[in-house]
Amino acid sequence: TMFEAVPVAVFVCNSSAVIQDYNNRAEELWGRTPKRGDPSERYCGSFKLYLPDGTLLPHSESPIVEVLRTGIPARNIEVFIERPDASRILVTVNFLPLRNEQGEIIGAITSFDDISERKQAEAAVQHRTAQFETLLNVAPLGVYLVDGDFRIREMNPTAFADFANIPDLIGRDLNEVSYTLWPKACADEIVARFRHTLETGEPHTNPEWLEERLDREARKYYEWQINRIPLPEGHYGVVCYFRDISTQVLARAEIAAAAERLRFMAESMPQKIFTAKVNGDVDYFNRQWMEFTGLSFEQIRNWGWTRFIHPDDLEQNVRLWNHSVKTGEPFEYLHRFRRADGEYRWHLSRALAMRDGDGKVAMWIGSNTDIHEEKNTEEELRLTNQDLNLFVFAVSHALTEPLRMITSYSELLLDAHRSREFDQNSEMFAGFIADGTRRMEELLADLLTYTALASQQKEKADSIDLNGVLAKVSDNLKVAIAESGAVITTGPLPRISGSEVHFVQLFQNLIGNAIKYRGEHPPAVHVTGREDKGEWRFEVADNGIGVAPEYHQQIFGAFKRLHGTNTPGTGVGLAICQRVVERHGGRIWVESAPGKGTTFCFTLPVRGL
Repeated sequence: TMFEAVPVAVFVCNSSAVIQDYNNRAEELWGRTPKRGDPSERYCGSFKLYLPDGTLLPHSESPIVEVLRTGIPARNIEVFIERPDASRILVTVNFLPLRNEQGEIIGAITSFDDISERKQAEAAVQHRTAQFETLLNVAPLGVYLVDGDFRIREMNPTAFADFANIPDLIGRDLNEVSYTLWPKACADEIVARFRHTLETGEPHTNPEWLEERLDREARKYYEWQINRIPLPEGHYGVVCYFRDISTQVLARAEIAAAAERLRFMAESMPQKIFTAKVNGDVDYFNRQWMEFTGLSFEQIRNWGWTRFIHPDDLEQNVRLWNHSVKTGEPFEYLHRFRRADGEYRWHLSRALAMRDGDGKVAMWIGSNTDIHEEKNTEEELRLTNQDLNLFVFAVSHALTEPLRMITSYSELLLDAHRSREFDQNSEMFAGFIADGTRRMEELLADLLTYTALASQQKEKADSIDLNGVLAKVSDNLKVAIAESGAVITTGPLPRISGSEVHFVQLFQNLIGNAIKYRGEHPPAVHVTGREDKGEWRFEVADNGIGVAPEYHQQIFGAFKRLHGTNTPGTGVGLAICQRVVERHGGRIWVESAPGKGTTFCFTLPVRGL
């Protein structure tokens, strides 16, 4: 009964290694039923044994041979046995000799214990243990184990690094280590918490522990947890997990300090500051807002600010703000806010979207600047300028008629005495009168043009063919061109957007100046236009007397003349040119040197036609 009940496979053989008997477990393990006492069922021939490295064990080297020869038992030998289906099973084998009463070896008894599952389980445990040890060794967490006697039993490398100043840590008493590392109050608390967890089993967690070491001034922050765990010998110990969170804590403190600095700046600024969420809800107003409106933050937060916007500005204000929130485009609007005393004051409001690393809007930051006085001043200047323009217009028209009378009567006087002999002085005086009135008429005409350009509202832009403009200018100047022998040439000129009459004035003044300020040779004027870096660049180049560099800015001022009254003109022409160019969004300048001709350059934005 014992032979059959034993959980290992047992074979019994005689001194010739012929199998005499076996139990049921042996039959299951071998995978077939051997014939008891059959000489063909010799132990050494029936089994193939393989060493753990896979090497086939020759029959002559089988442990059974040595046991039958020497009588010395062979114990706990690990081998693989091969079954009839070629599968292999890992077993431990014990060979014991059988002796008769005379002590002679008459056979052997062999036990095979299938250890495949146990080996697999051991391998799994080893694998899991290796994984756990690797994880523990590379983890940024410090881990150490304290046994029931309060002695440090184990530590991972991270923990060793944190306790680096204390040698031979394993086996040291935690009390001794604590009071070596930390001030007494800190060490008392740590020891008390360890003992409480060890005695009660209650875990302890501290998400932010400020630690000061005795051997250094640096303060560090830790997150740590203490748990009780059973030990192999049946007692309890305590395991502590800790993590250095100094970087995070200091970063949070820095962020908080930065936020406080920004809040202080926002609160101390004279401007009104606000921030808003991605959806446009205003979530912060600085104190200037509450002081100005007399309302609490709760009353004006989110969209409550609409209550103090001027009714005439509200609809457009909300539309523009919603557009910016939807598109992420900057917000800018000039509108009126109601002050606590009921007065509405003009403000310039701006807001920009702050974006995250992916370019998405994270929040809005805005400012509101009180420009009420500036707005009033601007309006006063506008009215004053309007009055001045009206005055110039009225004076110009009032003077025009007397000048015409002077001119007319001067001509009648000359005609009436044409048949008589004028003395030299009389004829010279009459010439002065005619020349003076002509100059006055030109000056008044230019002055009207100059003030008109300043006061006119921007009219609707037309599509202008500059080649046609140059043709009109050439026709207007045909007398001057013919008298001077001037040659006007142009390259291909583009179509632009603007006011044709203004560009006729522009080119007529520039080409007229080239003819007027000519040198010894007949004037040669070349006009070009090309696209350059997203804008039109035009040049009007001549071969005239040139302009010294120190006068390059001065010549664009109204009534600035470099050549006195010897050269005809009013000194307003280039000022008109500058106003035309700037009115159309461009800039104008001169490139010239004395005796080397002059090139007037100006740019205009490229706009769709």
